[in-house]
Amino acid sequence: RIVHHASFLDAAAIDELVAARDDVWVCPGLHYLRQMVDGRAEAYGITGDNVERALYPEELEASREGLAELHRRGVRLVAGGDFGHQWTQHGTYAAELVAYVELLGLTAHEALLTATANAGPLVDLPLGKVEAGYLADLVVVGGDPTEDVRVLLDPSLIGGVVKGGQPISGVGWGEIERWTSTSADRSPAR
Repeated sequence: RIVHHASFLDAAAIDELVAARDDVWVCPGLHYLRQMVDGRAEAYGITGDNVERALYPEELEASREGLAELHRRGVRLVAGGDFGHQWTQHGTYAAELVAYVELLGLTAHEALLTATANAGPLVDLPLGKVEAGYLADLVVVGGDPTEDVRVLLDPSLIGGVVKGGQPISGVGWGEIERWTSTSADRSPAR
């Protein structure tokens, strides 16, 4: 039901994934690869020579082209990736969404859908909408991630998390309300 990475897709593979788009999702994992190609993993032994020999730049370009075509042709992408490495630490998941915007040409809103509504049918959960019958899982943000998904990268712009309609992480409704009333001061300038 899910294809991870989907690197080096040829025309036949793209056609097959498009034909199966109602039953198959693609999870790119671009941030991991991009970090290596951009030299952000060098401190951990992933040096320029290793990157070139492993064909990571070619893989990134092939992934960019193939995944953009899949998206253009209606294949659902779901956010995910190889996190937990030194150069892709846990808690930096929004960088994957940024990669979809910057490398694949998705809008910020489309990138957010990869982490919400696109994943709902895959895991058989009502996700991605704020309406009756959907899970009340929300992130309170000082900015508009549908316009600029990079606001999710800044921890100072995250005002709280609501899971199942209740604040979590030691934050109550009062703290969230106070945070949102002053969030205009935190919102990045446009």
